Amino acid sequence: MSGGGGADLAVAEAAFAASRRLFESVADELGSTAAASLTHSQLEDLLGSRMREVTRQLFQDRGCES
Repeated sequence: MSGGGGADLAVAEAAFAASRRLFESVADELGSTAAASLTHSQLEDLLGSRMREVTRQLFQDRGCES
């Protein structure tokens, strides 16, 4: 077990900050009054699109090539 666990966690949190913000914005959008009026199908489309954005951001934050 390495002694730098706390430091590693802090680095990971900083590295993925943009992904976390984007995910939180998706969660906020789902809780909005506008989203409350969407049909199940519309919500699926919205989530599919937004979560692809989150996935792309995770790859970028990790430093992967697309």
